[in-house]
Amino acid sequence: MDFAFNFLIYIKYKATKACAVTGEILDDNRLFGSNIWLSPEGLRILTEELEKELHK
Repeated sequence: MDFAFNFLIYIKYKATKACAVTGEILDDNRLFGSNIWLSPEGLRILTEELEKELHK
């Protein structure tokens, strides 16, 4: 007997090193903690938001 198996397996793509704020995937992204990636722009945005909250 000759069997041919043709099939596709679909797996949801999950980008690594994607910025948690902007979604950008850059070589400059940095890991914070154990699983939070931030791009330079994402870090700037997050820092500004935290400073606003701190000074309320």
